Amino acid sequence: PVMSLFSDALSFGENRRQESAGECVTYARGEDQIEVMAVRGNSQFEEVPGDMEARVSIRMLPWLIRAEELVIDGAEVEPQRGDQIVSGDGLIYDVLPGPEGNHWRWSNQYKTTYRIHSVNRE
Repeated sequence: PVMSLFSDALSFGENRRQESAGECVTYARGEDQIEVMAVRGNSQFEEVPGDMEARVSIRMLPWLIRAEELVIDGAEVEPQRGDQIVSGDGLIYDVLPGPEGNHWRWSNQYKTTYRIHSVNRE
C-alpha cells in the first residue's frame, strides 16, 4: 500500500508537470508522426568530437515524454537515435546521444517517463 500511494503521488506529480509546463509536440520516426505532450528540460552545452582533434560545443535539450504516449502503429516504442521532435514553434530537434552516450534514459525509477536528449537543427 505504501508503494501504491507513492506511485499514485508520482503519477499525479507527472500529470501536473505535463499540464503546467507541457507543450504539444510532434514526435516523428520516418514517415510516422504522432502528437504528444512534452516538457522541455534545461538545455546544456556538451563537447563532442569535431574534425581532426577539435572539440565542438553543442547545446543539448532534453525532453520529458511519458512512455505511454509514445505509441506508433498501436505499439509503445522507445525513442531511437534519428527520431525527431518538432516543437509547437516549428523548431526541429534530432534525437541524439546525450552526456552519458545514450539518446534517452528513464526520468524516474518507475520507468514511466523518458528523458530524451536532442539537438536543434538550426
